[in-house]
Amino acid sequence: MASGNFRWFWQRWGLEMFPGGAPPNVPSPEETVLLTQSKYDRRMDEDLYWGVDVILEKLLQGLAIGQAILANETAGSVRTKEFEFSDTGEWPWFYNVHTGLRRDPELNTRIWFTLETIFRHRYFEHITHLYNIQRIKLAQGLTIKTEIPIEGYMALPGWDLSKP
Repeated sequence: MASGNFRWFWQRWGLEMFPGGAPPNVPSPEETVLLTQSKYDRRMDEDLYWGVDVILEKLLQGLAIGQAILANETAGSVRTKEFEFSDTGEWPWFYNVHTGLRRDPELNTRIWFTLETIFRHRYFEHITHLYNIQRIKLAQGLTIKTEIPIEGYMALPGWDLSKP
């Protein structure tokens, strides 16, 4: 969760979202590489980011980038700004949840996401991970204090919503 906003917002969009200059507290180009290209796939490098306090700091830093983008956008502008992406068929379920996707009619692996779609994707990923953390807590006999809405990816048919 902590590295996702860096990949989706900062690595892919970068300063394009900030024509007046970068917001405060964004990672350097070198740290952006460390955050987004870890040897652990989509997880931050645990050799560099291991402590809970460090992971929480990076999560909050990534959320702040999203908040800075939203502070400069409108409901209409997030629906018109697009990012080109390569779709190699890894996420067929993505199309069952999101609007704001456009496929190139001549090259079916080229698609465009709207900024709104990316924010919705990040929200769905965050609540899915929170739900899984709650399942771990329940398995450990701990109580949960917040109800996570079953929407987005978790609402897809066949999604594992089992609890211990």
